[in-house]
Amino acid sequence: LDQTTSPPTLTNEAVMESLGLATPELQSRVMPVVTNMEQYISRLLMAAYDKKTRPFSHMVERPTLTCSKMSAPTVVVSEFYLLSLHSVDQIGGSYELDGYFRLWWNDTRLRYDGLAPNACIEELRFDPGEIWTPDIYFDGSLDDYKTFAPGPPQPSSSSMTVSPDGLVYWTRHARLKLGCDMDFRELPFDRQICRYKAGTWSTQSTDVLMQWNDLDLPFPEWYHPETSEAPWKLVAVNASSPVASWSFADKTGTWSFAEAVFTLEHLHA
Repeated sequence: LDQTTSPPTLTNEAVMESLGLATPELQSRVMPVVTNMEQYISRLLMAAYDKKTRPFSHMVERPTLTCSKMSAPTVVVSEFYLLSLHSVDQIGGSYELDGYFRLWWNDTRLRYDGLAPNACIEELRFDPGEIWTPDIYFDGSLDDYKTFAPGPPQPSSSSMTVSPDGLVYWTRHARLKLGCDMDFRELPFDRQICRYKAGTWSTQSTDVLMQWNDLDLPFPEWYHPETSEAPWKLVAVNASSPVASWSFADKTGTWSFAEAVFTLEHLHA
């Protein structure tokens, strides 16, 4: 190696030319020396980003007298990759789930496919605290504080990525303990019906719509024999995406959920 030869300098002009960043607006905001293109794009996206505001896609009709138009609700798609259904407690009326809780939604403010067309960046990583996220809760949860596995935000228990078109993907390791109304009328040949219901705590269905990634397979891998714990066997999962009405005093609203019904069967039966 010739120690007298200096390495080429990574200048703004060289980066602009190689990555197609030719606009004055982008050029004026580029870092003095770009050593990490993903970091550069992330800083551009975050410059004017407001995480308190949900993503906007388009306007829709609003059936009210005062406002004829409204922002379309943000569609949040979910799935629960089921590792195990266990600890069915007939006396306490509960059961537990272990797996990966996954969410997808579009945020056009995070779209970057036109910022660096020659960079071939397939995904950007973000911390969940940096961008807007739906405030998910699980109806009937008996242990909210231990739902998501402890650990650093990424990558041990949580991973959030954004695709060039602005599609956000967020996956977290989840442990749920949910209530279940047990039916003892057919003991010992009993079947138990337990429910799973995920929704948003503070946003109505006019703002956020919860949907399943696949209604026919909302809990991938649930059908494997090792998924459920003896003496119970998970024999069926039925999913839906209902919108429920709510009223309190003079206030009313509608709330969107990703809901599923588990059918558990005693192995003794």
